[in-house]
Amino acid sequence: MTVFLGARKVILSRMATGELVYKVEDRSILLPFYRRFLVDPLLPYLPAKLNPNTITHAGHLLNLGGTVLLLALWPKSGWPFVLAMVTLQLYTWCDNADGAHARRTNQCSALGEFLDHGLDSLNTVYMAYLAAIALGVPPAWWVALALVIPGAGAVTYWEQTQTGVFRLGLLNQLESVSVLSIVLVLSAFVGNSMWEHVAIYGFTLQRAILLWSAGTILFGMVRGMHRVATRDGLAAVAPVLALLAFGVAIAFAASTSAITTVTGVILATCGNVYFCARMLSLRLYKKPPRVEAVLVVFTAALLLMIVWSHLGHRQSGLAGPALAMLACAVFGAQAIQDTRSSIQQIMRFPAR
Repeated sequence: MTVFLGARKVILSRMATGELVYKVEDRSILLPFYRRFLVDPLLPYLPAKLNPNTITHAGHLLNLGGTVLLLALWPKSGWPFVLAMVTLQLYTWCDNADGAHARRTNQCSALGEFLDHGLDSLNTVYMAYLAAIALGVPPAWWVALALVIPGAGAVTYWEQTQTGVFRLGLLNQLESVSVLSIVLVLSAFVGNSMWEHVAIYGFTLQRAILLWSAGTILFGMVRGMHRVATRDGLAAVAPVLALLAFGVAIAFAASTSAITTVTGVILATCGNVYFCARMLSLRLYKKPPRVEAVLVVFTAALLLMIVWSHLGHRQSGLAGPALAMLACAVFGAQAIQDTRSSIQQIMRFPAR
């Protein structure tokens, strides 16, 4: 069911089984036009028997393919950027068409909704990597982008689990994809070095885009936390504060060379994906978010590494990679377990 409140589109989404109901408040500037001109006209051409989850998977794999291509080639200009832009746009179309196709063909399902949100937590990671390569950012910004862009999705999922409302601001997916697509195309034809060589009022284009992106994302995250704190009290914000503390520890450790850039990016990716999977699982089980002990433990480990380096001790070159490998194992195993249990829970929902 969809209603309109002023300029805000509010969708009351009920999973096909009726077991779980939540509200979506999407204030995207571009979304109404995108759906009207690029999604809705093409839906009739999709076979009615096509499973919406197939569209979701296709979009994810396309975005993953474009990201892997740039990571493998690490180009400075040329066709890889154009191809990555095309796969990014195709993912965006699929991400907006899967739900519309499901509603049009009466194939809405709890599994489809869970799959869409779950894969989007990975797609935000890919977008962070694409932005870093397209802009040719320095190491510190690699870590920052890996923290902030997927972190925005993590905070959104946390707020949804806490309040039952999935809130998206004026500048979200379509706006971000549009800017990133322009950056990819310009990097293809001019080279990604242009972003650090062209300056306006003393700010390079690279820094201006990065600061604007980080600023708007962080503002949205703070607004979400404020909404929850106002509604449920400060204690309700503790789970996401644990995630943010983990992120700050990663950023500080990377900036002080306690860990390498690669280790920082791996830790940021693992932590955010794990947190998203945990929030999706808790929402399915109708349990409130809580402070995740594993985040606290890894934050403490990073703080010890920072203190050790600050005291002038030489740190083993294996410490950072070992921590990254441990994070992949622990966060990955827990995310897989949460996903598995979530799907099992969905399968228990009574048939419609």
